[in-house]
Amino acid sequence: IDNSRRRQVTKEECPALFQAIEEVAKATACPLPKKAFLSPDVNACLFYNTNFWSIFFPVRKNLEIGLGLFSCTNVDELKSILAHEFGHFSQNSMKVGSGVYVANKVIYNLAYTEDGWDRFVESWCRVGIGLLAIFGVLTRAFTNLIKKILHKMYRFVNKSYMKLSRSMEYDADAIACNYIGKEVFASALRKIEYLSFTDNEAKKIISIWAQEGKKADNVFDIHDAVTQILAKNDNIHFKHESLVTTKIDFG
Repeated sequence: IDNSRRRQVTKEECPALFQAIEEVAKATACPLPKKAFLSPDVNACLFYNTNFWSIFFPVRKNLEIGLGLFSCTNVDELKSILAHEFGHFSQNSMKVGSGVYVANKVIYNLAYTEDGWDRFVESWCRVGIGLLAIFGVLTRAFTNLIKKILHKMYRFVNKSYMKLSRSMEYDADAIACNYIGKEVFASALRKIEYLSFTDNEAKKIISIWAQEGKKADNVFDIHDAVTQILAKNDNIHFKHESLVTTKIDFG
């Protein structure tokens, strides 16, 4: 959930954005997010804070919207992306999602990471007293056996978790299509794929400038310019108001 580039925004700061959020939430019969955030990414997602109690109780979700989405997408396409994210808000599986996530992370840490216990057992094995060292070796063998069991458990849980995640994505896609229409949603996904590509290219340019001691006044202007140049080279014609109805070949 950590993202230093993420900034919380309020309805007073972004009234048009919150109007769209509330409209999509009402149309999809989904609850409003706990908080809304903006980031510079070409992406949108929901996230939530996890702790021990989230294993047992559902937590309210936050919505993050990447400002990169506003390049070349229109209002309906943006709403289709919001509808997809709101589709996750309404899923019953999300009620246990945080618990599954925490359990999955705990098992992974126990199985694959080294902690104070592992270091203690290792030092125990190296003590100069023979009998204590033997017990240390036996303890290490038992610990490794437990880790092997946890490895298999993690693979099983993670496989089920990934299967659940894919199913949730398909369901969220269906909600977006039912709300805004499949043509609009498909166009948004095509644009986002290309915008993610041009965003990476723009970042390369900004990085080179930084090494030369130069600074971009507005990174989003750079992204827009790179998008237009590369789109022209790739013979791609898309604008805010027009839909992309065919697959975009690039790269």
